[in-house]
Amino acid sequence: MTTDIEKQQQLESVIKDGKIIDVPDYILDMVALRAKEYFNNSQERLLGAYSEEAKETIKAISTHQKVDSSERRELHREIIMDMIGGKKVPEDGQQNIYLFAGPPGAGKSTLRKKMESGEPMGENHPLEALREQFKEDAKSAVSVDFGIFKAKLPEYSESNDKHKQEYGDMYAVIRSEASGLNEAILQMAKDAKLPSIREQLMDIDIAKNKNVRQELEGSNLTVIGVTTSDPETIRKRVQERENPMKDEEVVRAIRTFSKPESFETLAKMADKAVLVNTDNEQYKTILTAEKGKTAVHNSRELIKFRKNEDYGKQTDFVELVSRSSGRDLKTEHLYGV
Repeated sequence: MTTDIEKQQQLESVIKDGKIIDVPDYILDMVALRAKEYFNNSQERLLGAYSEEAKETIKAISTHQKVDSSERRELHREIIMDMIGGKKVPEDGQQNIYLFAGPPGAGKSTLRKKMESGEPMGENHPLEALREQFKEDAKSAVSVDFGIFKAKLPEYSESNDKHKQEYGDMYAVIRSEASGLNEAILQMAKDAKLPSIREQLMDIDIAKNKNVRQELEGSNLTVIGVTTSDPETIRKRVQERENPMKDEEVVRAIRTFSKPESFETLAKMADKAVLVNTDNEQYKTILTAEKGKTAVHNSRELIKFRKNEDYGKQTDFVELVSRSSGRDLKTEHLYGV
């Protein structure tokens, strides 16, 4: 077991002239450890679609058994360096995290690209106040790119079609190893205080998720939430993708994002937070928050956002508005300010 002192020594050894030049051993150890944990703990969900015989076959031939081999370890090093190599460590020792949160298809990536381009968001827009710092941090930010995983991990290879036809697409293996890489990359970003840009569905209960809270502690967190007036638009966008999510997963993401223990709890934890409506890429501000204090900019859109908690259920609209207003516009009730 690597001690905290040893981890710090390893980290310092891979930083030269203020830049990352290599991956410390404890981070490479973490890739294999987390991949194995994910594979062992999530087999039913990952392999649920296969027959019992197919499950055993996949486990038996799985390259997951090689996840901690020396060859695979070097591949992990190469992948991680593709994402963090040469990144500049901030001199002030503070990590800035930008989290774009919202259901799939709501416009997280589009808004992120707009902010990265440096295109003005509009005079006096809350996002305009964030844009300059975001643009500066983006130069040295760590952003996990699953496209690199797809290009580098052999199980993704299109030349592996025959193997896939015989044994399945090895999704469980790919997902586990990618998850291990993802966690290790984010951990190194945190330890080296590198800026981090992330996208998150936020389909989790922040209040109960200890891992998320610990991960964000000690950082300067900015949360940018995105939503739309019509969740049906989200479902259509997602189904038009090359690899669409299951419809029930999309509906669950829409509902959970609007629950009080999801986005709004995270907004309370953040240094700064903004929730915008992305209809027609107009980015109308719904609410903002700073260090727990909130301001409602559009109460009508806030009620629509919270109504999505019951999306797909047969619930009386008047009841929804009434319940939303109870959480809602009296911000001291929600944020305790």
